[in-house]
Amino acid sequence: MSSSSVGKPDNLDDLREGPLAELLISPRQAGALFPFHIVVNRDMLIVQLGPSMAKLMPALKAGENLTKCWSLESPAIDFCYEAILAKLSTLFVMIAGNGRVRLRGQMLPIASGEQIVFLCSPWLPEPGEFTLSGLTFQDFPLHDSMPEFMNVLQMQRLGMQDLRKLSVRLREQREALADLNRRLVRQEAESRKLALVAACTENGVLITDALGRVEWVNEAYTKCTGFTLAELRGKTPGSVLHGPETDPATIAYMRGKIREGQSFQCEVLNYQKGGGQYWVALEGQPIRDKAGQVTNFTGVIRDITVKKQDDIALRRAMQQIEAANQAKSDFLAGIGHEIRTPLNSITGLSELLLETPLEGDQKEVASTIWACSESLLNLVNDLLDFSSIEAGRVEISSREFDLAAVCERAVNIMSSRARQKRLALVCTVEPRPAPHLLGDETRISQILVNLIANGIKFTATGSVCVDVRWSTQQPGTAAVDIFVRDTGIGISPGSEKHIFEKFYRIDTPTGRRVGGTGLGLSISRRLAEQMHGTLDVEVGRQPGSCFRLSLTLPVVSEGEALPGPGSPVSILLLSQPPNIELLSKVWTSADLDVVAVDNLTTGRAHMEGTHRYDIVVLDGSAAFDSVEIEALCMQGAQCKAIKWIQILPPDGTDSLSELLNGTVVKVSFPLTPSRIHAAVREVLTREGEVSPLTAAVNNEAQGAVGPSRVRILLVEDNPDSQAYVARVFKKAGHDLAIAASIAETVNLVASRKFDIVFMDVMLPDGDGFEATRKIRELERSTGLDRVPVVALTAGSTHESRKLATDSGMDDYMTKPVRPDALLEAVERWWLHGGNPAHLKEHAKLAVVEVEPDLTDLIPGYLGRVQQQLARLSELAATGDHAAIRKIGHNLKGAGDAFGFAEISSSGKIIEEAGRSESPAAAVAAGSKLTEYLQHVRWQPGAVSPKLP
Repeated sequence: MSSSSVGKPDNLDDLREGPLAELLISPRQAGALFPFHIVVNRDMLIVQLGPSMAKLMPALKAGENLTKCWSLESPAIDFCYEAILAKLSTLFVMIAGNGRVRLRGQMLPIASGEQIVFLCSPWLPEPGEFTLSGLTFQDFPLHDSMPEFMNVLQMQRLGMQDLRKLSVRLREQREALADLNRRLVRQEAESRKLALVAACTENGVLITDALGRVEWVNEAYTKCTGFTLAELRGKTPGSVLHGPETDPATIAYMRGKIREGQSFQCEVLNYQKGGGQYWVALEGQPIRDKAGQVTNFTGVIRDITVKKQDDIALRRAMQQIEAANQAKSDFLAGIGHEIRTPLNSITGLSELLLETPLEGDQKEVASTIWACSESLLNLVNDLLDFSSIEAGRVEISSREFDLAAVCERAVNIMSSRARQKRLALVCTVEPRPAPHLLGDETRISQILVNLIANGIKFTATGSVCVDVRWSTQQPGTAAVDIFVRDTGIGISPGSEKHIFEKFYRIDTPTGRRVGGTGLGLSISRRLAEQMHGTLDVEVGRQPGSCFRLSLTLPVVSEGEALPGPGSPVSILLLSQPPNIELLSKVWTSADLDVVAVDNLTTGRAHMEGTHRYDIVVLDGSAAFDSVEIEALCMQGAQCKAIKWIQILPPDGTDSLSELLNGTVVKVSFPLTPSRIHAAVREVLTREGEVSPLTAAVNNEAQGAVGPSRVRILLVEDNPDSQAYVARVFKKAGHDLAIAASIAETVNLVASRKFDIVFMDVMLPDGDGFEATRKIRELERSTGLDRVPVVALTAGSTHESRKLATDSGMDDYMTKPVRPDALLEAVERWWLHGGNPAHLKEHAKLAVVEVEPDLTDLIPGYLGRVQQQLARLSELAATGDHAAIRKIGHNLKGAGDAFGFAEISSSGKIIEEAGRSESPAAAVAAGSKLTEYLQHVRWQPGAVSPKLP
């Protein structure tokens, strides 16, 4: 019998009711063809036996359970209906209970019911047993045709298997068709909804083919355009809707997107059927088939005519506002020039007047004129700064700077105002190396000067203190808090909410408003925010007020400590409340070991003790009795080489110097760490010694050296400014020529040799920028030497500075220009701008006017500068770049403190040479500075350096 089989049916019902039912064998066929057969039902009960099977097994009867009489030898499955039904294709072998008879054959289902027929033949151990069983040849009627029948049956089974597979495919197709029908129903419903939405929406909707030709539009589209579907069908919308004022670039953009099959959005001006213009916002989307090919485009339009009209009106209004702002800026620039120009004369001439011998009333009047001009200048500066901030034209620069030096400079700038009110002005910096930062030092200085000025304005007695505190420092950045404290009237409760508002001014306790625009704090906070910082005021602080400026800035390099005295120094500070706490803080911030006592008796006890103090600091503002001071001096005389530092009162009066015995150095307010360090170094090195530089200068006859004459051209049309500048340069001994127009300026430069040109920006026939460009063109065409040009202008904006640079100007000065600033500019370009040969030949002596309080410190300071310069060659030879950089840093900081701009400038060059590891540049700068120091002398006067 073939082992090929029919696939397993899912169940008998499928066989009976399906297309394969005719292949199932019937009991009649089984009896005719297989005398040896057994039919059983689902419960394995015998339903029918073949006639020959009754002879073979006479004890086997219908109704008996087959599994009790026979056992299943093969296959190894459970002898039950379900297990047999699952193995229809297998050859079955059954063995009788007595073990004598085996049957082999195949199980087939019966078509008429849930029955199985076992078509089999006997398998007896001995041939003689067939006779014993009563079997004859007739019991095997189809013995010869059995193989053919089995082959036919096998073919039927194979056909049944193919039909069954076909039935499965047909069933799957029916299910797929039903699913497709369901999707079509849903899509039809959705299409009806979309059609309803498209018909009812206020937005215009159109559908085009892949080339953009209209296939369908909704009613809203027709209502918006005036064209019906019949009028648009088969046409591109642009051919009907676009007109002469439609933007060609927008048309090209839409056509390109349609050609590329991409979505797009735009705003376009269209024309209605009646010719009226309207604006729409158009959104186009491609529709693609399964292969990704574009079959259609959908477009949605939204009428934005009203919005566009509003935008146009708004744009025109903005243009008018910008024009008004520009007109305001131009007006402010012009009015600033008109105000600053006479202020330039008033301030400068009053300052020159104060330098001449005056009687008491005359000096008071001149001082009042100078103070009023300063007040007016501050007012103008506030208004111009506020205007620039409101217009968004304030730019924050970014360059390397030393924050401690910036704070000290701000304090020094305000020293004269504090001195006039007899206020103690101090600057303290947390005692640690301050890093070099990257930021806008000019704006930071502006904020600090503003806060200090406010503190002075609202403080009648006491002090104003600038306190620098470093907070947490992250890698690459440093966070700093700068506190400005005063002992004035303070901030009344509730005012802190409005104090930074523009035009807000504080009432004094008497109800009187102080002067000012009420813009200073508003400008300062806006500048702080521009630098990503904050400016706040402490609430409830008594007495006085406290403002805090907080900034976080990038770190360029690690800082270096101020140059100390070289060895530990023990200092005894004698002061009284309220100054003792403030002075102790200042000296401590300078990283010095200080013991402060508030009475002379305790001071004498300290001096008599076992501890030896190197320096005694006496507060000249303290109400000490003169007799007690004399007793203290006698006690100090018993100490070896007693050294005194006398802190002069804020008004600068000196009532103690005659009482002090020993080496005395006087220090005046403002007190800063660098000035304290300078005083300590000076008092420790002054025991009667005179530096070689001081001796050389003092031995030279002052009248033996003539002034160095610089040839200056002033381009200025205002007669008052001409007179003022002429007086400044005449007093300094320089040659001055004046031009009042561009034409006159060019003619003078072409015919005469000048060493420097001071150029006013606003001239009758143009501006100073145009005049400078013509000077530069004249130099290029004729081969003249390049002359430095310094701008004199009332403008201080970034734009005006850029115009000056672009036109070929070399420097920039804002009016009003003080005499020392004019002379400093001459010296700056004389020393650094090419050093004209005729000046080198005659310049044997440069004069630096220093603050009177610093005069005693200068010899020791310059001696130490020479010692540091002498080390440069040795450090360059050994490659000690860090030490070179430190020398440069020290020279730079101390040079500004003592008023020697050349020392500070050279220090910057040396510091940068050390940082970039260029020792040759450091040695060259040091040699140049050494030569300068050989021809310098100093005299009491202004802080800024001047030529004779």
